Amino acid sequence: MELSKKRCDYEKYVERFYTFLDERNLSRTMERNDILRIVFKFNKHFTISELDKKLKEHKCRVSKSALYSTIEILKDAGMVLKHHLPWSATPIYEKFYDTDAHSHIYVENTEEVIEFYNPQIDDIKREVAESFSLDVINHTLTLYCRKRK
Repeated sequence: MELSKKRCDYEKYVERFYTFLDERNLSRTMERNDILRIVFKFNKHFTISELDKKLKEHKCRVSKSALYSTIEILKDAGMVLKHHLPWSATPIYEKFYDTDAHSHIYVENTEEVIEFYNPQIDDIKREVAESFSLDVINHTLTLYCRKRK
């Protein structure tokens, strides 16, 4: 059950972001562009601190307020997902695009986050929705586990 990463291209990601900003009369700023570019480069979950560090490594000058507000905009646009881990007060984020359906395993005693995709889950959710005459618009599956000794 490997994670099947369907990649979106950066231009489509930017276009989606700009459309979201324009529809809400929000500015297209250099700070937001820098944050978007660095978020797009992440291939794993990240914290705000890790994102801030990457921005600094790339010599991007971004204020903390711009960082937090842009992450919220990306979250509202459905381009970033926010996760709360049971062992940490610090949320983690992940880049998201409509084609990236996957599930998570949180390993408590190693604080590991594992992503996986299993096509049987898609079959089950369709079957369940169909039995109630519903259409699935989204789903989450999170397994909370402990590593065996």
